[in-house]
Amino acid sequence: MDMAKALARTLWDEFTTEEDFQSLELPEEESRAFRWQAWLAIAGLWPLEDPASVDVVSTEQRIEVNLGDVPFLGIIDRVDRVNDRLVVSDYKSGTLPGSRWREDKILQVMLYAAALEVDLSEQPDRARLLYLGQRIVDIAVTDRKVAEATEAINATWVNISNACSQDQFDANPGVLCGWCAFATECPEGRAEIARRVAAGKMPNHAPAIALVA
Repeated sequence: MDMAKALARTLWDEFTTEEDFQSLELPEEESRAFRWQAWLAIAGLWPLEDPASVDVVSTEQRIEVNLGDVPFLGIIDRVDRVNDRLVVSDYKSGTLPGSRWREDKILQVMLYAAALEVDLSEQPDRARLLYLGQRIVDIAVTDRKVAEATEAINATWVNISNACSQDQFDANPGVLCGWCAFATECPEGRAEIARRVAAGKMPNHAPAIALVA
């Protein structure tokens, strides 16, 4: 971990000079809090595994393939080899969701597994969600799960293509309406925000609240 601290210190100095970070214009106190949260995410790896024992094939691997009819572009956090089989690992810094809310995260790593199989002609054996500082969710990669993920993304692609060709985009209101840049242009979104505010279910820091008030 001493080496990780040294690397993090060096990388932080480089990171703070980048345009994206500079554009945040964070006060000193918020900048320190940002840095501390970044370190906690890094340190959260050690309770899960010994990094020195991991046989890393690649990190932040960019992969661009076609999954069925869908052009797929992804950045895979980490690809390992365990017992000579590929393992896809994805870091998560958020709170570990309950089992009923993990499906979209599992879909993500299954799509990575499908993309790797197309790119390398080798299907990964496992996919892992590393919830830093919490636990690892380990999933077996099977033909069925990969097929389900590929079918899901192809169905989504068809729906998007149809919506674009018909210039018809149905609203799907929910809690994220409070952060949507189009909230002022969307009657359903405005109604959803008003409903959630009245019910006390919309966080006060949601930026679109003021826009639709």
